[in-house]
Amino acid sequence: MVKTLCMLEEKRVMMTPHMLDAIQGLGDIEVNRVDWPGPADMEAAAIHRLLETDGPNVFDVPEDVAKYPDTEIAFTNWCPVSAGTIRSLKKLKMVGIIRAGLDNIDVEECTKQGVLVVNANGHNANAVSDFVVGMILAELRNIGRLHHNMRNRIFATPRDQSNIHEMEYLTLGLIGFGPIARLVARKVSGFNMKVIAYDPWYPQEKADTYGLGVQMVDLDTLLTTADVVDMHMRLAPATEKMIGEREFGLMKKSAFFINAARSGMVDTDAMIRTLQEKRIAGAALDVYDEEPLELSSPLYDLENVTLTPHRAGVSYESTSHSPHFCIQRMLGVIDNNSRDCVVNPEVLDTPEFQAWREDVKKRLGR
Repeated sequence: MVKTLCMLEEKRVMMTPHMLDAIQGLGDIEVNRVDWPGPADMEAAAIHRLLETDGPNVFDVPEDVAKYPDTEIAFTNWCPVSAGTIRSLKKLKMVGIIRAGLDNIDVEECTKQGVLVVNANGHNANAVSDFVVGMILAELRNIGRLHHNMRNRIFATPRDQSNIHEMEYLTLGLIGFGPIARLVARKVSGFNMKVIAYDPWYPQEKADTYGLGVQMVDLDTLLTTADVVDMHMRLAPATEKMIGEREFGLMKKSAFFINAARSGMVDTDAMIRTLQEKRIAGAALDVYDEEPLELSSPLYDLENVTLTPHRAGVSYESTSHSPHFCIQRMLGVIDNNSRDCVVNPEVLDTPEFQAWREDVKKRLGR
């Protein structure tokens, strides 16, 4: 039998049954649980923002963690796994996190202590890709603004219909060609939309293996060609503010800009100026430099922008499936050394971890 610890949040009880159900999929285990209340004066969203900005060590070790020093596998969503938590779980060998983000995990300390971290990267790819297609439609067909007019008892259509388009006649440019972007490409193919993409990690021959008919191009060609530019890169030093004044200047005046990825890849001031001066047709945004979006932001005053509050990845299915998604990746590691969603593979390669993996595989009855 393997001792596991399910680290739950009192302020996000909707996830509790899904996590407790999913962890049973590991096999012959003893499940202990910690229900972390978090600071009494902070709502869950504020706790999450603090973890994103300051990391897991900003919070004390949940006091009940020390009751389970023999834990070998920990399972968490937003509950912080700080350096102190890792050191208090003296037999810990694997942490599963049911999100793609790692803000609440001290990965460096995990690696130092020989603890493998497995996340759920891609668990909400379907939800995000659905939302992005909706954002594209909202902009091309002016849906959000028409709805706003109707709610204000205005039964009218814009006089200028030059920026109202059918997808079949347009080209979508994907900046990034990872799992979410590929799902978007597949879904818009049903609208007969042409798709091009830029991603230095995906040469044409690799992109062709997905059978989506996507043409890989350089970034400048994408920006000058696409009618809809859609962000799907990961935020990293190399991609920070990769879309700025110059890049917006390359886009067609009739083009739309979509971002449900990360705002840090975009120079927000340059984007706002571009939209204010109507140098592109419009934008649909789900992510912002500061969240919630400051009430003083000029974005609220722009008529050519559709704004949503960072909800692209949220659906009932992504919430209920993500714990199971993560557990399956953890089992992949245990069963056959899979590296899918492994955050620190250098731990996987150590003799110590491999010895534990072989032992725990037997104890789980696999």
